[in-house]
Amino acid sequence: KPEPRHLILLGDILDFWRAHNIDAALENSEVFKKLLDLRNSSINVHYVIGNHDYVMLELSKRCPECEMGSSHPFDIKKSLRLEDNKKSFYFIHGYELEVLPQEPFTIDDYEDICKSFCRITNLLGDFVSFIWSVWKKIRYRTIRKPPEKRLKGERKKRMMQLITSPLKNLFLGVKEDETLIFGHTHEPFVDPKNKVANTGSWVNERKQRVTNTYLKIENGETKLCVFNEVLGRC
Repeated sequence: KPEPRHLILLGDILDFWRAHNIDAALENSEVFKKLLDLRNSSINVHYVIGNHDYVMLELSKRCPECEMGSSHPFDIKKSLRLEDNKKSFYFIHGYELEVLPQEPFTIDDYEDICKSFCRITNLLGDFVSFIWSVWKKIRYRTIRKPPEKRLKGERKKRMMQLITSPLKNLFLGVKEDETLIFGHTHEPFVDPKNKVANTGSWVNERKQRVTNTYLKIENGETKLCVFNEVLGRC
């Protein structure tokens, strides 16, 4: 089979929250080396930032005159649009879907917090996390829990109602003919009827949950796959 044309990373590849940015990057240096090797192939690497690696967006703007592949080997964005077999796809990380049901808490508020969490060191980060968790208990659930534990009950119901209705076009900027692709919630699924799919998670936090999942888009069709360490494909 021919090589894929695009590799889309849907954020939270690195965890910069309450940690030294350099340490978080160095811990994943081997991953970056493999991704950098793709520059010499026909595969385009796209990095859609998540809430835990929101700082990547700022780092990519440090050298605005640099071409991709020089100082920044990835196409780093908050969202991405691609086409395959005349079908359109819209990629986001998905933290927006957690924030929207929490009005009057806004996406801008949440992104400001993500920036702050990415800029602090371990010691200060632990203190800020404690203050943040106390405040969250007063108004919202703690942000330190995994997404699948935060997004449940009425909040999860509202999120699912949003992504399976035309309202997602209004609140998320998805075009009517586009399929929404996101991650963040750690719960993989494909819903062709409502044009929405979730990549799932590679974080093994619950034994009963399927991990190491990804989406494969071929001939305009979206398929949910589980990574195989031997074959490395569906």
